Amino acid sequence: MRFNSNTPADAIFGIVYNSIKDEYKKVEKLPILQLPEEIRANDPNLIFKPYYKLASENFILQIGPRVISIASYNNNYCGWKTFNEEIQKIFKKTLETNVISEPQRLGVRYINFFERTLYGNIFSNINLSIQLNNAPLNNEETVIRTVFDQNNFITNLQIVSKAQMLVKNTVKDGSIVDIDTFTENKDSLIANKLHITLENGHSEEKIIFFGLLNADCLNKLIPQY
Repeated sequence: MRFNSNTPADAIFGIVYNSIKDEYKKVEKLPILQLPEEIRANDPNLIFKPYYKLASENFILQIGPRVISIASYNNNYCGWKTFNEEIQKIFKKTLETNVISEPQRLGVRYINFFERTLYGNIFSNINLSIQLNNAPLNNEETVIRTVFDQNNFITNLQIVSKAQMLVKNTVKDGSIVDIDTFTENKDSLIANKLHITLENGHSEEKIIFFGLLNADCLNKLIPQY
């Protein structure tokens, strides 16, 4: 979540940390803190970057003067129900500190990895075809990115056919489907509506993901809706 704050930038981390320190005991300063404060505060590419990374047993939390985000620890996704419960808990504790004066953007991002030995080239598994001179473009290394707007959400979709990911301490070859779905709609970012907006964003992401995969790929995944 990106937000505006009336709290001094250098005080936000300490205030938020005090509310969650019992669970997130591992704290790491991120390299951005080596830059001068004036650059961090005024560079458009840095304004929404986190300054600290915290870890609990199952989650990673990143905090900056205008952003807070949570992710699964070590690519070990626990499922939406458990993940959403943790998000709502962090949101509640953060909002109670009053450091957030106005939420600006809320989103959910899934980076889905398809191991090559199981799925082959991702472009053979999705409902998307690309042609060059009327011939299918299904090269070993292809990257596609598109942005679209629907149902009050904006989605950045990126598909990478050749990628590597660390899975259980082993580097695996495969493909990535990266879906970043978010909203900046002010009516959806009222504090007491954030849980609904997040749930709607997750539903939108699921529609895109399962609509993208073809029947053969879905049969391999055996999804639970």
